[in-house]
Amino acid sequence: MAKSNIAMLIQRWGGGKHLLTAGHPDFPWFFAIDTFLSARGGAMYTGEWRAVADTLRFLASRSSGGRIPHEVVTNGVVYNSGDLEESALFPAVVAEASMWRRSWRLFSELSDTVGRSVRYVWETGLTGRGGIMEDQDRGGSGIDIDTVCFFTRSLELLLTVPEGVLGATGLGGREEVGGRCSGLPGVCSRPSGSRKLAHTPTG
Repeated sequence: MAKSNIAMLIQRWGGGKHLLTAGHPDFPWFFAIDTFLSARGGAMYTGEWRAVADTLRFLASRSSGGRIPHEVVTNGVVYNSGDLEESALFPAVVAEASMWRRSWRLFSELSDTVGRSVRYVWETGLTGRGGIMEDQDRGGSGIDIDTVCFFTRSLELLLTVPEGVLGATGLGGREEVGGRCSGLPGVCSRPSGSRKLAHTPTG
């Protein structure tokens, strides 16, 4: 049942891509947060690796300065450029997908967007939600708990990425990422060692 539910979210797109949509029947297009949560909670468990990888590449290609879009319609046009939540969670999903596959190929491919998304969220001070339509009448100027939790998870997972792979993000390696963790007291801890995974060269 879980596999069939995830399969219903997958849309065949141009160029042979398999992309995870937000939900059927009401939202058969792309919302980054919905997609990320479906990838983490379903698609990785059911082996839909092509859809996970294609979707991460697709959303990265629609990002701007590390800002992962909130909503992309089915013709590929960005309808809403996003708030902080999407960018805060993106590095975690890329890292988790790489760990599940025991290969850093996808992470290396998306390393530039990973680095940009971390810097984008950090430079905001984790405040505000970017003015998505759901928040236009609610201010959206404080620190959002979802953003903090997602960003914490991303930083924790980045600390497990091999130095040679992490360096391609432009984040300066584990020391700099660890420094960002220290700016979130009590919620981000450095693992004792890197998880050993197969590193598949991209070149």
